[in-house]
Amino acid sequence: MKKILALVLALLMIFPLVISCNKKEEGGESTTAATTASTVTYDKWGREMIYSPLPSDVSYNEEEIVFLVREGDILKGQFETSETTPTNLSEALVNRNLAVEQRLNVKLKFEYTEAGTGNSAYNAKIIASAMGGTAEYDIASTFAYYTSGMTYQGYYYDLTKINTMYLDQPYWNQSYVEEAKFADQLYMVIGDANLLSIQNTFCMFYNKDEFAKYFPDVNLYDIVKSGNWTADYFYALSKDIYVDTRANNQADEDDYYGLVTSTHSFNIDAFFAAYGLKICTKNSEGIPELTLNSEKTINAYDDVYEYLYESKGVYLFNANEYENARTSFKESRAVFAVDMLRCGQDFTKNMTANFGVLPLYKASTDQESYTSTPQDSYDAFAILANVGEDRAQMLGAVLEIMSYESYLNVRPEYFEVVTKLMYSNDAEDSKMYDIIIDSIYFDFGMINSYAISQPNLGHLWRTLLAGGVETFSSVYALNATNYENGLEAYLDYFTEMQGLE
Repeated sequence: MKKILALVLALLMIFPLVISCNKKEEGGESTTAATTASTVTYDKWGREMIYSPLPSDVSYNEEEIVFLVREGDILKGQFETSETTPTNLSEALVNRNLAVEQRLNVKLKFEYTEAGTGNSAYNAKIIASAMGGTAEYDIASTFAYYTSGMTYQGYYYDLTKINTMYLDQPYWNQSYVEEAKFADQLYMVIGDANLLSIQNTFCMFYNKDEFAKYFPDVNLYDIVKSGNWTADYFYALSKDIYVDTRANNQADEDDYYGLVTSTHSFNIDAFFAAYGLKICTKNSEGIPELTLNSEKTINAYDDVYEYLYESKGVYLFNANEYENARTSFKESRAVFAVDMLRCGQDFTKNMTANFGVLPLYKASTDQESYTSTPQDSYDAFAILANVGEDRAQMLGAVLEIMSYESYLNVRPEYFEVVTKLMYSNDAEDSKMYDIIIDSIYFDFGMINSYAISQPNLGHLWRTLLAGGVETFSSVYALNATNYENGLEAYLDYFTEMQGLE
């Protein structure tokens, strides 16, 4: 009897511990789960908790930090919200900014300005501030490769000189850090606070209801997780799905297709990213070399051209009709759509059918991981060159905590905007979302394509494919010398800067 009683008491002592270890707390507080080897800490989304290495006692004297941001609701929406009715995402942004201000004892201010043709008006503001005796702005939310050329002109601060940013942490895009850096210098960076880089990332949407009619025994999420979501697999699924709904013996936009898309950069660039193609690849010494006109690119171009232009299951809208492609998908006249992640917000509001989101397919099972990239209107961060050394360290701390806090709450809340699903409750869908974000890659050539070449080398794929040009290599060859000279001149600048240190 004593043994039984002792056993019961032992179980009663263990039971509350089991309960407390498995219960997730609400709000921003983390919860811990005991294991036999160590204690694992989880955030409220069920992810293993991470922490910024920035010391907790770093504090500034209520300094005002001024961000320069392009005009536009989507652009502003990375930092603040103009919504009259608060949402989980808008509240996450407010709380993120507040957390930065409280932790670092600073005040954030966002100044908005028009971009102008070719980003000219926005760049002019950067130049005026960077050339002034005192910087009017501290941090620029730079417009992709349209502002990378500013690096060439010395308007940005070298981020490698800042010790308050921990760029090896998961809330910084590691591909961007690696690719944007050259000659031990780094002038722009992307982290989770650059929400547009997530919003504009290419992905695949599929109509779950329509897909089930054709493939009732196929679980696409399982295919993705197994690594078998490839170009050949996707093409085989979709290329022959076609219904002449108007019965007029003519393929038109009102018919039913396996895929609807357009020749706009919002869509066509996705096919470049799916194959993990690069304008430049760094050699063993870290020097970028032009690799766009490679066998890999040529083969990918041929595959995509054949699929888009020779498959009865594909309807390809013109560039200025990209909204029509989205409408076709929303109205369940297509099984698949290729677009940016932020289109999910539109689909959740206007679709009656269930839809899912998938990463872009891989070139083959030999491709190590899924790859995607943001459409080229994303933003990066740059600190203006003339802010001074001490202030640069403070600005680095601001960007560090802003990206860290964005990882904690803004990134998961955006998942709900795209899918109407709660990140912590829908494991399969949220896994796809994480795979998409983890697949984001960049390359030195695309980041700096506007500075390297005119016309922009980053537009070549889309221009030729959208124009129905059958061959890639022959057109590339026409301007190959200009591309090579442009890259050489750009690299020479950084090498010379390195020699001045």
